[in-house]
Amino acid sequence: MSLLKHGRGAMLALCLCARPDLKCPCPARAKKFKFRDELPALRRRYRPRHVPSSPSPTLSSSSSLSQLRAEADPPVGPNAESVPLTIGEQVSPSLAVRAISSQQTQVYSDFVMCCFPCIFKCTENRVPVTCFEFVEFQDRRRGAMDTCFDWALRTITATYTGLVDGDSRFVEAGTLSCPRALRALAGALSDVSAAKSDEVLATAIGLAIFEKYACSAPDSWLRHAEGIKSLMRLRGPEAHLHGYGQAMYLAYRHFFITAALMTREESFLQGPEWQALDERLVALSAKHPDTSVYTDIVERGFREMVKTPGYVKQARKTLALPPMKRAATQSELLQNILASRATLQGVYTLLGVSISMTQADHKHGRFTGPISYYFFDNFSTQAMSGIRSGTLLLNHLLSLLDPKQRPAIEQENRALEGREPKSPRDASASLLTPLRAFETPPSQQRLLIEPNVIIGRKESMTTDWMDRVVTTMGMDGVRVSLLDE
Repeated sequence: MSLLKHGRGAMLALCLCARPDLKCPCPARAKKFKFRDELPALRRRYRPRHVPSSPSPTLSSSSSLSQLRAEADPPVGPNAESVPLTIGEQVSPSLAVRAISSQQTQVYSDFVMCCFPCIFKCTENRVPVTCFEFVEFQDRRRGAMDTCFDWALRTITATYTGLVDGDSRFVEAGTLSCPRALRALAGALSDVSAAKSDEVLATAIGLAIFEKYACSAPDSWLRHAEGIKSLMRLRGPEAHLHGYGQAMYLAYRHFFITAALMTREESFLQGPEWQALDERLVALSAKHPDTSVYTDIVERGFREMVKTPGYVKQARKTLALPPMKRAATQSELLQNILASRATLQGVYTLLGVSISMTQADHKHGRFTGPISYYFFDNFSTQAMSGIRSGTLLLNHLLSLLDPKQRPAIEQENRALEGREPKSPRDASASLLTPLRAFETPPSQQRLLIEPNVIIGRKESMTTDWMDRVVTTMGMDGVRVSLLDE
């Protein structure tokens, strides 16, 4: 061995080479590498467990065994052909899991910010766990891709990617993932404890959102909403007071108003236990230092809006009664409707004044808050639109139950809809018009509630139309009109 240095270093090198009992490698000794083909071992390790059935009754024949040995140990030699392997599928499946999980987490974030930008930014500081944090936690904890939530997540992300990029393959993959998510969800619902978990509820909500786009049946999303209602009632209000359950409750509760109006049923959120839940959530939000001061105003309006489907159902039943029985039950219903309408009018006025003050302060650069001006302005505008639609609906019910109030109600409806006359001459004419119209009132009026939930459109999962339904407290999902017959 040649020495590059003299002195003590050279003596140390000689000692290491001359003392094999020390088991120290010599730095100058040439290293030899040996190639080991691990392909046969990997194939034996990751080969399918279930062997395709053969026509012979047994698998112990010599031909079957020789075929299995040939597949397990391929010939190695100059004439052997190399088989290409897909990284992440046959060599290391965990690579595919990590890659897809990280990608669909990012794609899901893009989907939420595209379809639900306003409601997410306005509730981001209210909830302890956001949807992004929950998805990341599920990816880290799961380590596999066979859960119902993962299939629902894959359904949304694949469909959204295909619609954004114009690739029908991703849309088809998302559509095919939906039945697998439903089967996995059905298996999870067989266990009561699993049915109460956040993962199952998140799966049901994700599939309901996808169904508004896919529209496998005209009332499919309504059936999903009914299932989500059953899950929430099974979990109870306390399960939505903390954790991710709170975020899911705040995000989906407005769709229950739309579904109740379309099915002509009462909303279960008007129950005292759910009203108390909403009040407790407002109290918890008030303790946060970055909570918006407008949360309490909007929540007061929401607690009245959940009563409107019940008023519609009671009004239909009352109008179907004979005149003698109708007079006994109509008085209490009118009082309740008038009280809710007065509350909504107060919330509408208070919210409008607060918005004007906020915008005035923002123009001078003195307003600072947890929500940016863009999102707050959009949210406040949509909230006022929902409250205005709810007030119009209650006015229609009052007009049906008490025809004597129709002239005054018609004038108020014009003010709410922005149809006020601009000149004094138009004002005098408009005041006389409803009086002349109702001197001979129509023989019968009918309340018409039509669905306004646009489903089945290609752009529905790439626009914020579902966000508008949520921020208007469900009222943007229906069209309400009063028809004369």
